[in-house]
Order: sequence, then C-alpha cells, then structure tokens
Amino acid sequence: MSITIEIGKVYSKISGDYPVSALRKELSYLPRGYQFMPRYRMKQWDGRIHLMSIGGKFPSGLYPTVRKFLISRNLKFQVKRVYRIPTVQDVMQPNNTKLRDYQLEAVRVALKKTRGVLKQPAGSGKTLVASSIIKTLNRPTVFLTHKKDLLYQTKRVFEEEIGKDKIGLIGDGIVETNQIDIVSIPTISRTPTKFKSYFKRKEVLIADEVHHAQSNTWYKTIMQIPAMYRFGLTATPQSGDKFLLLEACTGKVIYTTEYGELIKDKYLSKPKVLLLKVTKPDIPDRQEYQTAYRDGIVQNKWRNRIIAGIAKKLCSLRLDPVCIITKFIEHGSNIEKEVSSVGLEDYRFIHGQHSAQERMEVIQNVLTGKVKVLITSPIFGEGVDIPPLRSMILASGGYSYIKVIQEAGRGMRSTESKSEVLIIDFFDDTHSYLLKHSKRRRNIYKSELLSKVTPPVYNSLDLLFENLY
Repeated sequence: MSITIEIGKVYSKISGDYPVSALRKELSYLPRGYQFMPRYRMKQWDGRIHLMSIGGKFPSGLYPTVRKFLISRNLKFQVKRVYRIPTVQDVMQPNNTKLRDYQLEAVRVALKKTRGVLKQPAGSGKTLVASSIIKTLNRPTVFLTHKKDLLYQTKRVFEEEIGKDKIGLIGDGIVETNQIDIVSIPTISRTPTKFKSYFKRKEVLIADEVHHAQSNTWYKTIMQIPAMYRFGLTATPQSGDKFLLLEACTGKVIYTTEYGELIKDKYLSKPKVLLLKVTKPDIPDRQEYQTAYRDGIVQNKWRNRIIAGIAKKLCSLRLDPVCIITKFIEHGSNIEKEVSSVGLEDYRFIHGQHSAQERMEVIQNVLTGKVKVLITSPIFGEGVDIPPLRSMILASGGYSYIKVIQEAGRGMRSTESKSEVLIIDFFDDTHSYLLKHSKRRRNIYKSELLSKVTPPVYNSLDLLFENLY
C-alpha cells in the first residue's frame, strides 16, 4: 500500500503502509518534569507528548520532519496539497522605509516558502519585514504578540508603513477589527471560542517572538488559526524537543540574519561586554536555588549598591541612557532605593503593574533625554524599541539563552550618534548555582554576540571603570 500525505493549512494526514509508532515518536517530545508525573511513574504513559495521532493526523509545519523520516527509510510517498496558494507578485516595499538587502531577502524567502520562522536579531527590523510581507500579500492578516507595549508599538509601525485605514487591534480591552489586526495572545487565549469565526477569516498569520510557541498557550492559540500563510519572527528559536511545538505552528527556520553580519554592516551597535565579580555574601551550597537567588541577587544589598554606583558613573561619563533590567519587581524596588541614595534624580522604575500609557510615557522620556536611568522588570526584555540606550546593566542573573540575547539586544539598536553599546553583567561567585549560571551567560555572550571572544571578568569596580572605554 502506497504512502500518501495530504497537506492542509494547519493539519496534514499521512496514510498507507508506514511505521506508525516510529513516526509518532519522531513527532513527540518529553515535557519538563515528565518523570515525576503519576501516570509515568505508574507506567501508564511513556512520558511523551505526541503531536501525531494514531490515525496519522499531524501539524502541517512538521511536514519537513515527516518527509525526512520517510526518505531516511527509503519509503516512497506522494504529496497532495488540499488548498491552493495564489501566485505572489513582486515584493512591495513599506510606505516610508526602504528595506535593507537582508530584509528584502527575508521577505522573498518567506513569500516563496509560504510558512516558516525568520530568525532575526533584536534591532534588525522584524516589524518592517512583517510590514512588507503583509503589504505584498494584501490579505486578511492576524499579527500575534504578547505584551501591551509591543501591541501599540507594532500598531504605530503598521499604520505608518502599511496604512492607518487597514489596521485593527485586539487587546488591552480593545476589539477593533480590520483587514490587518494586531492581536494580543493573552486576550484571545482566555476566550478562544469567542474568536473562532474571526480566525476563519484570516489568511495570513504572523507570530512575533514566536519562540513562545514552545508554551502550550501559544501553541493551542496559533493552531486554531487556519491561515494558509504562517510565519514566525524571533531572535531566539532554540533547538530541542519542545522546538517541535514551534515548528508545528509555523514550520522550520527558513531564513537567518546573524548578529555579526549586522554589527559588521553597522546596522547594530557593537556590544562591549564586561562582567564584575561578586563575592558577597558567601551562601552555603546546601541552600536551594530559590534561596540562593534571593540572598545573592534580589536582596544582595552590596550588589544592588554596586549597580547604583555603576549607573551613576555611567551617567557622569555621558554613557546614558542606562537601562537596568531585573527579573522581579522586588529586585527593581531594591535597586531603585539604592539609585536614589547615590543622588541620581533622572531615573524611573517601570514594571508590569504600570499601565501601557504610563510605560509609553516613560519610554518617550528616555527618548527625549528626560530619563537618564531606566530600571525595568522583564516587560522591556523583548521587542520594545529604545534605540538611544548606551549602557545596559543586566542585573537579573539566570542562564536562559533567550533572556540573555533578548535583554542584551535591547541596547544594540544603532543610531547616528551611537556605534557601541556597553553591557555590564555580573559574575556571581556566591553560590554554586549562581556561579554556574554566570558561566553560562558568559559563554552565550562569547558565542552569539562577541565573535567567539570571551568577555573579561573584573575583580573590582575600579578595574571595571578603567576598562569602560
């Protein structure tokens, strides 16, 4: 019996004589903590989340994986597409901004492939690429994002580059639909059935910061939208089992723009990364990670005072605006007190409990120079555009590849008056977990941002200050 694959917009189906169990395992992953789940421990479940049904139904984004699997086993198959993809004419430029060469190539690849992930660094102009794709296709479009700041930031860009009369918005209590809608994932994920008929009208899906599709909320939401064109935008798609969820939603990475390329061409500012060694307090290794993080980072008065001192020094050297990124509001509040105590006045602490309007006002004050030091929680870790930032103090520790790249990338946007950005992190030698995480971050800087050059670690603040230039 021959093997046939029917490719649909969202789901596809394989039928015929093929190794069902082996293919189902190929299209599965082990969720975090599976080994502790009762069903697994009672041997009632193999621990895997299967993305293909026993009957052969699987997400269309995984077709390349299915194809590779069949070819590797010398199994012949035929493919039938159950929907028609219209021919696309020449790429249309955004209204007011001419695409750079790499952006134009990204658009061309996307239109040719019709689905896939565009890996593009922070500051590379992902929203402009999306504008060109949307304008060229000229079809009902849903653009997904997950934060209020990005919702309004994207709306402004689309209105300028596509046309104000075509742009709608769903999120932050607003439901105003149009041909092209910028949509909040949290809003539609709370009541997905309410938007079911709305989803059916959309032919183009673009998911910003699509690495979040590796979470179930994003995955379930995206898979309800039956768009024939499906794209993801991110600086940080990661490999591994759960990457299958991302591929299932939009397909594999189809185009990559490298940091090194953009830095070389001066589209991004060159990062200078310095790490300061922290040795206080000495936290016993018997302490669990949460306690070590609280004592070594959030409540570490010595470390927080140092951060405030660094911010003051950077301002005195005119290396402002300075952005200090924390993980928790409590940590930001602690740093805010220290910043105030060293005599700085032009600072603001902004976090997720502030309204979108308040946050936008603060960003505007940074852009105009009224705010010299910006203390933030992770709300500014992804996507938010503040090009003038000259210095970043990454105060939150941790080891997440996505977090490190996203936070460092916030300061790398280039301007006419800025060709370099200073990134200051900490080498926390106060607990084995914190030290391990510091080493991990240092390696990420080396491999992703510094062309394989290991960033230096300084044992004193004086030595760090001597090497600011």
